[in-house]
Amino acid sequence: MAEKFIAFLKNSVGYIMSTFFTAAYIALSILTIDKTGRTIGEIIGSGFVYYIFQIALTSLLRPQGITNGKNSAEYRKTAILHGEAVEKISDNMNELPIWCEKRNKENYRHQRTKILGGEALKYADYFDDDGNVIKSYEVDSVKMQLKWSN
Repeated sequence: MAEKFIAFLKNSVGYIMSTFFTAAYIALSILTIDKTGRTIGEIIGSGFVYYIFQIALTSLLRPQGITNGKNSAEYRKTAILHGEAVEKISDNMNELPIWCEKRNKENYRHQRTKILGGEALKYADYFDDDGNVIKSYEVDSVKMQLKWSN
């Protein structure tokens, strides 16, 4: 029985908070009625509009997964898929830094080639096979970096 009540509270927390905030708004407005100059009808009317807005917002956020996304089947499937992916790569985790370094070097070379190609220049004229700057062309590569950084 307690589990059902806790589940009910979790599913209804948005509505409960909306009701609480609306009641607090109406009570505060009634307590400060002399400062605001509004009537009881105006206060209750604006509280009703405020309450309807909150209920609509809570109802619209619910399907988006913001209030109960972890209960959806899609979320569970995604969590299971993530767990399976982590299990698959966990055996090769120690090789990951080497793989990342290799891929970064390849991508770096590709981007440099694209930039140099836009200027009708060859990669081999400015960089060696390891990606190091060739000393005799260092000034030109700095000028290119300045040009492409703007």
